[in-house]
Amino acid sequence: MSISTYQPRADFIGTGVLDSYSFDFKITDKSQLLIVKADDAGALVWAVDGDDLTYLSSVTFNEDGGGQVVLIADLEADYTLAIILNANEPTQPQQFAR
Repeated sequence: MSISTYQPRADFIGTGVLDSYSFDFKITDKSQLLIVKADDAGALVWAVDGDDLTYLSSVTFNEDGGGQVVLIADLEADYTLAIILNANEPTQPQQFAR
């Protein structure tokens, strides 16, 4: 039996004209997200959680999974944005906990 790969992360490369990015993994609170912006050389520009509206305009999510992160400004061309599940609690279903 193999275990399918679960990637609770969404990566994007900026075009300079887009400020809205979606993710497809499940969260129960905005604080479970880590949003990381890096420049075209890969150096960290900023990293914030989903509750921090310093660089974010809004964060929305669906109870069934997925959501959207809207930045205050467009993501610059060739910059990268990573939306990562950063929950401190395990997300493994109860049936597999033991």
